[in-house]
Amino acid sequence: MEIELLYDVFQEEIPIPIAPYGDGIENQQIKVKKKTYVQNGYLEALNIHEHGIEVIPNVKTGLKTEDFYNMGNSLDEETTLRKIYYNEICTIVKNHLKCDFVCPIPNTHFGNGSVHTVRNLQFALDKYKNAQITGEKYDIYDGGISAPLLGGIHTDYASTAAFDLENQMVNNIYPSGKEDVSRFVLINAWRNISHFPIKQDNLALLQPKYVNMDKDLVEVALTFKNTSVRQYHLNYLNHDKHKWTYFPDITKDELLIFKQWDTDKQYPPFVFHTAFKDQTFKDKTYPARESIEVRIGCFWNINKKKSVNSSSSGSSNSKL
Repeated sequence: MEIELLYDVFQEEIPIPIAPYGDGIENQQIKVKKKTYVQNGYLEALNIHEHGIEVIPNVKTGLKTEDFYNMGNSLDEETTLRKIYYNEICTIVKNHLKCDFVCPIPNTHFGNGSVHTVRNLQFALDKYKNAQITGEKYDIYDGGISAPLLGGIHTDYASTAAFDLENQMVNNIYPSGKEDVSRFVLINAWRNISHFPIKQDNLALLQPKYVNMDKDLVEVALTFKNTSVRQYHLNYLNHDKHKWTYFPDITKDELLIFKQWDTDKQYPPFVFHTAFKDQTFKDKTYPARESIEVRIGCFWNINKKKSVNSSSSGSSNSKL
């Protein structure tokens, strides 16, 4: 299927902008629309290790759709619903990857609402319109409930940010630090939270082997209220060589996982992703996409007999 995506135009003489989230980076970066093709990922044998992308089927959640909107996104707030869902996700991913320990990223690393984000365009627009009336400051891409990120091709972390997060998580969990860890992988665990299959604003994922690591990466910085993080955006020059994948009509009982960092150099480190418009889908009355993404860290131990600090909220620890 042919789609249009918004790429970055990177010129070396233009410095990397560091700007507030919501009214800085997207306005300062030069963008260009490019036509490309997205293919049905269900027709390929994709796996998380070699391709960085995989759908795990038949993994139901115990949460109802409305529960996801009540999980809370404050850094100081810890809800029962959040703990339940984080534990579900960590257990599913740990069992699937056969790693030794899985837990959510620290909630102070990426800014407000960073561990998980619920996305619903209509909800975000309604809240934005209400904020215009009340005078409240609200951005449709900010916080724990946000709009699908259309046209914003990105990774969650650049290598410098991923290294920082790896060190923080390893030091918090393993008594002896990195000498106890053979592999660390950051996963974005993405789920449709509606009873309706996703028809519009679906997620497009770029298969990593089609990324030119020397020419395609544009490192940018996003600054939040609490912290800042560096990400990669995607340069437009090689857009005709990129192979995009999506999962049409993905349901609530499936979990899409894709990598945002991997310390094992034999595998691709991250997956670029963005939402996109399907111009062939004409039903304007169909329910808006509702989804959640949770960022988690996965660890493989060098010494299988060593224990870890399993106090991380929502963690799933192997019986060592």
